[in-house]
Amino acid sequence: MTDRSPFRLGNATTLLAGKADLFDSLQRALHSTNSIQTCQTGPSPLFIKEEAQQWLYCETSGSTGKAKIIRRKPQSWIRSFAENGDLFSLSDKDRYATLGHIGHSLTLYALLEAFHHGADIAMMDSSSPKAQLLSLFEHQISILYATPTQLRLLAHAARAKNQALFPALRLLMIGGGKLDAALLAEMKQLFPKARLHEFYGSSETSFLTLSDPTTPVGSVGRPYPGVTLHIRHPDQPSQSFKPFETGEIWINSPYLFEGYTQGKSAYTYREGDFLTIGEMGYLDDKGYLYLKGRKSRMVTVADHNVFLQDVEQILLGHKRVEGCAVLALEDALRGSRIIAIIEAKDHPDLLDELRKTCSQSLTQHAIPKSFVRLDSLPKLPSGKADLQALQTWIETQE
Repeated sequence: MTDRSPFRLGNATTLLAGKADLFDSLQRALHSTNSIQTCQTGPSPLFIKEEAQQWLYCETSGSTGKAKIIRRKPQSWIRSFAENGDLFSLSDKDRYATLGHIGHSLTLYALLEAFHHGADIAMMDSSSPKAQLLSLFEHQISILYATPTQLRLLAHAARAKNQALFPALRLLMIGGGKLDAALLAEMKQLFPKARLHEFYGSSETSFLTLSDPTTPVGSVGRPYPGVTLHIRHPDQPSQSFKPFETGEIWINSPYLFEGYTQGKSAYTYREGDFLTIGEMGYLDDKGYLYLKGRKSRMVTVADHNVFLQDVEQILLGHKRVEGCAVLALEDALRGSRIIAIIEAKDHPDLLDELRKTCSQSLTQHAIPKSFVRLDSLPKLPSGKADLQALQTWIETQE
């Protein structure tokens, strides 16, 4: 029988920092067991809907196109609240912080998990990175949910201020992108007592994998408790792949969404109890998952498949790069031409250094043909680069 239990409130959760009206609205919705809808744009990021059954509606990141609205049952997140509670000993003694907009599912998840356990909350999306660092210290935050982009901004602010360490933080949960080695080292230094866990998932799937200290470099971890992953042929889903063979990732999980209520994806579909959202990757012989990127961001260069996300990950590891987006333009001779757009301060050696970095780590076909430096990239409320806007802009520059 399907569990239709609504979200719950633990012991009295208080707001440590952030917008009181938004906090109060979310708290009232949880008390009333009404449905909750969040959005990333517009005058109001939170809507309360009276329905016979409580539902949660939130938007996808929209990094590769228009954001879609998804619908999920509260239990699809409540199960993982309980799982995380056991894994990380979460309680009403903890103090949570979020850095992103409530319309981003990572932020909303963290807030609802804090309410579930009765923990206090600091909502810091309206604060600068410098102010966020101050709030983390002043409020003795113990649990932080953040994306790699948000953490890069924190690290930059900490370097500029020669910021002291944060011994109170005991758990750093990182989602929404892959953490490069240099940023990981900075996080370990900034939060010396924190357990750092990268997790892989999406708005549609929630948790899929979770890393631990034994996770190999380049992996996003093993399947999260309750999750089963299969790697299948991208054009023949009935054909399963062996370890180390790259294919489409299929998921069986109790944390999946119910469906889209607005918009659709040509890459999201179900087969029996399994779902795919069009992500590509492979499992090693110990069950660790390695991501290659979305099918929609796989391009062909001179008959060779190139995952643009792979190129981005290499560039983000460079010390001068604060952000990047790798795009492809049509090329009559080679199929696609790869362009890297870099967020970085101007430096005379930057482009030469990036070309060298790419030549050392990528195949010849994956090396960008050109690099464009910008002071800042256009970003979505999730903190991810707005690939759609950048694609439109770069096409007008040709």
